[in-house]
Amino acid sequence: MAWDKHNRYTIHVDLDKRSIERAIGEIKAYEADLYEKIDEFTRRLAEYGLEFAQHRIIDYGAVDTGELYRSMNMKRGDVIPNGSQWIIFTDCPYAQYVEFGTGPVGAASPHPSGYNVYHPTGWNYWNERASRWQHTNGMRSRPFMWDTRQYITQDKIIREVAKEVFG
Repeated sequence: MAWDKHNRYTIHVDLDKRSIERAIGEIKAYEADLYEKIDEFTRRLAEYGLEFAQHRIIDYGAVDTGELYRSMNMKRGDVIPNGSQWIIFTDCPYAQYVEFGTGPVGAASPHPSGYNVYHPTGWNYWNERASRWQHTNGMRSRPFMWDTRQYITQDKIIREVAKEVFG
């Protein structure tokens, strides 16, 4: 069992029971190692994505209170056939409004996905910090999560992380 000069994993087998049993054991060990690397690969992509999402929040100026930035996190998702899944998420209650925009201002700067949650007119709301009612026409789309998905699915990012993990 060894890696060859072409970066291929090879297992040598003779046609006898002991050699075949040893080869089966080596294949099982290789499989377990591969699953660990796949999990590491997806976790590392999620780490890249989490950092990128936080940078995009700053780049878009969506750091009024810092709640959205601080709420960004990642967790292990479901174990999927032949792999693993990690999830980048936020539990900030207004994250979707930042991502997709709101009101007429949001309608004028639509989300790249085409999805929208725009109200056709402005509205009034109580501003806690100013202690007064204010009128808004909404806010533009600042698609920090869309941008994150676009970033971590780039071929160069996937190759970079794969090279770090798989060699």
